[in-house]
This record gives sequence, C-alpha cells and structure tokens, in this order.
Amino acid sequence: MDNSSAYSKEKVQIVLGIPSRRRRDILAALAHLPSLLQGATSRLVVVLIALLILYMRMPSDFANPQFWGEDGPILYQQAFDHGLRSIFAPAAGYFILLQRLMAIGASVFPPSIAPTIMGYGAYALTLLVVWMATSPRFDVPFRPLIALAIVLVPMGYEILGSAANTQWIAPIGSFIILFLRPSSSKLVLLGESLFLAVIAFTGPCSLFLTPLCLVLAFFERDAATRNRLLAFAAILAAASSIVAIHIFLHRQEALTAPVPPIVMSWDLWIKIPLAKTTASFGPWITDLFVGDRGGIFASMAVGLITLIAVREPRRSLKLSMLYFGTIVMMSGIAKYRASLYLVAASGSTRYFYSASVLLLWLLCCTGRTRASRIVCASIVAAAEITSLVITSDTPRSRLDFEWYAWTKYIRSGLALNIPITPKGWIIPIPPHDGPMSEFNRWIGEPLATRLERPVDDHCVGSFDIAEPFNGVLDNTGLWIMKGTAWNTESDRPFELIAIVDKNDRIVGFGLPGFHSSDPHQNSGWTGIFLASESPFLKAYGLRDHGRGACMLAQLIPPMEPTDLTKGVFIGGTPLVAGASVVQQFKPARPIIEEISVPVVDWGKTQSAYTVGWRVNATSNGVRTAIGQGEIATQDLKDWQIVKLPTPQGASVTADLIEVEFSVAADQVTPNPIGLPLLKPTAEKKLIPVKVVGAPSAEDAVVALRLRYRR
Repeated sequence: MDNSSAYSKEKVQIVLGIPSRRRRDILAALAHLPSLLQGATSRLVVVLIALLILYMRMPSDFANPQFWGEDGPILYQQAFDHGLRSIFAPAAGYFILLQRLMAIGASVFPPSIAPTIMGYGAYALTLLVVWMATSPRFDVPFRPLIALAIVLVPMGYEILGSAANTQWIAPIGSFIILFLRPSSSKLVLLGESLFLAVIAFTGPCSLFLTPLCLVLAFFERDAATRNRLLAFAAILAAASSIVAIHIFLHRQEALTAPVPPIVMSWDLWIKIPLAKTTASFGPWITDLFVGDRGGIFASMAVGLITLIAVREPRRSLKLSMLYFGTIVMMSGIAKYRASLYLVAASGSTRYFYSASVLLLWLLCCTGRTRASRIVCASIVAAAEITSLVITSDTPRSRLDFEWYAWTKYIRSGLALNIPITPKGWIIPIPPHDGPMSEFNRWIGEPLATRLERPVDDHCVGSFDIAEPFNGVLDNTGLWIMKGTAWNTESDRPFELIAIVDKNDRIVGFGLPGFHSSDPHQNSGWTGIFLASESPFLKAYGLRDHGRGACMLAQLIPPMEPTDLTKGVFIGGTPLVAGASVVQQFKPARPIIEEISVPVVDWGKTQSAYTVGWRVNATSNGVRTAIGQGEIATQDLKDWQIVKLPTPQGASVTADLIEVEFSVAADQVTPNPIGLPLLKPTAEKKLIPVKVVGAPSAEDAVVALRLRYRR
C-alpha cells in the first residue's frame, strides 16, 4: 500500500470515529456554508453603503476629525489626566462607561491623533449597530432599509461621529439584541451580554430597557428565548438599580437643564416631538406641526402612529418601538421643560434620534399584504432618499482650530486653553512641569526684566485679532489673539510670542506654528488667555529660551467693547414666529460707534425669513429711535456677527439703550436662528433680557457687542 492510500484510510477512520450525530451537524453546517457566506457578503455591502452615507453627510469630519463638545474637556482630558480612574466618573449626572472606554483607549496614543481615534471609534460603533440590524436573526422585513435608517435620519446630526454622543446610538443596538433569535453559539451570547452590560452603564437607557426586557420575557412562549431574555434582564436590572440611585443623588444635574423659563403653550409637548421625528420626510411634513394648527396635526399623527403600532403584524415589536422611542425622546424633552422653545430650536437633536429611527422601522413592519408592504417600504425608501438630500455635506463644523499645532504644547508646561468645536468650547490645560514651565512665572511681570539682551528688529509679523472669547464653559474673561511672526535672522518661527499690555507687563503668550496665508505658511500664532477688557497690546517674538526678543506689532483697538460681551454662555433664545427679545443696557460711554450681535443656528440650515430689529435711546425720559432694519436669516452661519447700523447713534447721548428683535407671527420658522445668551459675571449688574415680555430668571443677557468711541 502506498503512502497516499494509507493517508486516505486514516482520514476515513478519523471521520468514522466521530459520533454520527456530530457528523450530521458538521455536514449540515458545511451545506449551509455557501448561503452563510452569501448572507455575510450582502450584510457587508449594506455596511459599506452606510459608511459611504456617513462620508457624504460629513466629509470634512472624516478628512479632519476634531473633538466635538464633551469629547475634549470631559472625556479626553479626564482620561489623559487620570487614566483608568476616570472610567466611572459621571457626566451630567450619568455614568458614560462606553465613552470613557473610548477616551481611555485614545489617551494611550499621541494626543495629535486622539480626535481621529475617538471620532473613527464612534463611526465604528455606528457601523456595528448597522451590522446588527442586518442580522438574519432579527426578524424584520426590509432589513437594508432598517439598517440604513441608523445613518440617514437628520436627527443624527450631533450624534454620528461624536464619541460623547454614542450613548444615543448604542441603545439602538441593545434594542436589536432583545429581539434577536437565540444563537446556538455561547460566544455570541457572551458578546451580546457584554454589549448590554457596557451600555447599561452608559447614560440612562438601562432604566428604559429593563422593563421592556422583563415584559418580553413574561410573554415569550419559547423557553430558550425566554431564558435568554431573563439573563439579559438580570444584567440590565442590576445595572439600572445602580444607575437609578446615582441619578437620584445627582438629580438636579441629571434631570434639569439650566435654561431660563419661558411661558409656552402646552401643545409644544406634542408638536416638537412630531416635528423632529418626522424630519426624514422633509419640511413639507414637519411644517404641518408648527403654527396654530400644529397641535391638531400632531394629535392626529400620534393617533395614527399608535393605531399602526397596536395592529398586527409584529404588534409586540411595534409597540416596543413606540415605547422605547417615546420614552427616550420625552426624557430628553423633560430636561428642558422650563423652556421647550430651546430644545425645539437648538442642536439638541440627540433626544429625537431613537424615535426618528424607530418610526421608520415601525413603518417597515406595518404592511399585512404584499402590496401594503411594498407601499410601506416605498414610503420609507422615499424618506431615506429625502434624508440623504437634506443631510449631504452638513458637517457639524467647518472650523479648523488646528488641533495638531496645539498638541505640540500639551506637555510643554505652559498653561493652555485649546479651542475645539463647536465654537466656544475649550480644553483648559493648567500649568505643570515641562520644558517651558518657566514662562508661567513671567505673567504679570515687565518684559524688560526678563530679557538678557535688548529688543531687536530681526523679524516680521503682525497682530491681527484681539477679541473676547465667548465660551460655553466657565471661561469668563478669556480673549483670543492671533497674528503672524517670523524670525528673519534664523528663517524660522519664534519659540514663543509674548503679549504685553500698555504698561509693558506680560499678559499671556501666543503659540507659533499655526497656518497663515503669509509666504511662510507656518508663521501664524494663536493665544487664548485672560486679558484686560481694553487691551493696548504689543507682540514680541521670543528667542533663545527667552533671552532675546523682537518687536513684532502693536494692536490698539480703535473701539472698546462693553461687558455685554462677557459672561458664560448658557444657551440661545430662538427667534421663532411671534418672538420678541428685548435687551436694555446703560451706555458706558457717551458715543456708540457700533452695535452688533452674533447669531446661533444650532447646526441646522436656517429657514428663510426676516427678523426685525430696532434700537431706541432714552434720554431725560424722551425715547428716540436711532436705528432699525431687518436681518435676512437665509445663509447665516453659526456665530456669525450681524451688525446693526445706527447712523444716528453717534449724535445721541442716552441714559438707556434698548435693542429689540422681533419676528412677525405669520412667518414660517421651523428652523429659526437664535441669539446667544450669557450669564454675566457676579460683579457686573446688567439688565436681564426680556423674552416675550418675561425677564430672564437667570439674569441672562443677549451677547451684544458694543463698541464706543474713545
């Protein structure tokens, strides 16, 4: 017998040695392998389409990932400073375990790629949920449409690609897990259990998933499915009990948003949810839920959706969708119960994300007959195409704060304020040991006492910007300053830029290495630090570790701002139809050169309408109009400065100035612009803004920018 015959006989003996039942299982698995591979391929195609859609929505976020909001100062900075100790640190009264794990992972790598890791990690989680939605164990029709809804709904604006907001996508994955048919693989069961355990400590959704899981287990007839659901319920119940206790102990922070109260109509509680969750269908549908008749249409829509949910087929699944989407949405709205206008007009789309996705899912599961199923699928497909058109190329921010340039100084020892998106957010880095920590002791001292050599002129540069940095967090008094600087002697950027006041005392430092339009592309410098309200500033380039300096430029502001540009940003007041916003102030100087105001758009394409404005001056009891006009909202950008021309302002000496913004009641404003509100510093007593005649309960003021003639 040759060797090949012996080898074949050995293989036959090995196969025959396997028990017959096991052989049948193996042969059955091999028989299904082609179909399994085909199914995996089709699922992968859906995931790749979802990835393409994400890129079409926010191409600049892929090309230049940046921290968004809490990604920076809450997640990454705390992970960078405290490592694993930050894993159960709460934020806004909740545990955010998933986001903490992502931030801790990013903190292991160089800071320059941290936004990329966290942003791409958020995209990966989204695609994982898309993959889960395409599972053949998920017994729903039109799975590709259901999966793509996760990345298409407009309410995903501030969620997709943001690590901080992954807590709103992950519960969709948890919801899917509850409705998957049991797998024969213990490894799959372990993975699903771990996923649920992590999500249970991420935000408050475990409080909503636990009762749903228990109800499903109670009504489930199949023993294997019931046992699986009971195991999941045990995990969720254990976590939700801890989460509930923690929320109770931090209930003020967790359950209430710090917004000024506004008198409002009761029907906003149904108009806002319907207008937001139906955004996938376009403005011709969402516009039905605004205005005086919006409450009627919203009530009809609620009744129709409820009727669809309670009817077969898949009644239990549809009722679960209705329950979960509604409770997640209403829990978010309840935080803004004092001022629903803010959640209606703000970028707080995250509260409506789950409901938007589940509404499309519910429609996919509605049809009884083949014809009705095709009609429902066509409606969902049309909504998703509309969503793609609406959301294409709508990144959260097009600003580039040059994170890479800032990261070169994170371990320098200098005190830093690193700007991130959205505009107004910073990552504060306190002074620490490092190669440049000595310069922290220069603040407040005359520059001349620190130099070892006379100031020379071997440089070129400019001082281009010095303006208040109106931030979101507690950064009152910060200014942002920018310019260019180049050391002509060494033909390279300076080590540091010293900013001095009119008394030649150092008030802060600018950091070189930023992009500029000059021939030397990296000659730009930027600094964000505390400074005087009326800075007469000079910029010096430092060389040889501060031994020498070169005079770059001098900036003397021709006009000086007032305190209304100072304070902590606490939100915006939307200029909706019928709105009236009045801000009064006492002039600090006799002659006003300029009045301007920034606007906020909450990340949405603005409705085309007009806002009327009027400036009145009161002197000795006589009220005089010194300026009026209209603001066209179309094409306005977030934090764009709008000037209010006052041709008569220079000739009026007033005791009181009143700036009023109003919108006619007959205008259509589904996506209004807004005015940013600031909470003044404690030592500044300003007149609170009046919104629809009611003074702000938090003494907030509109972020007017006022400049006076010197």
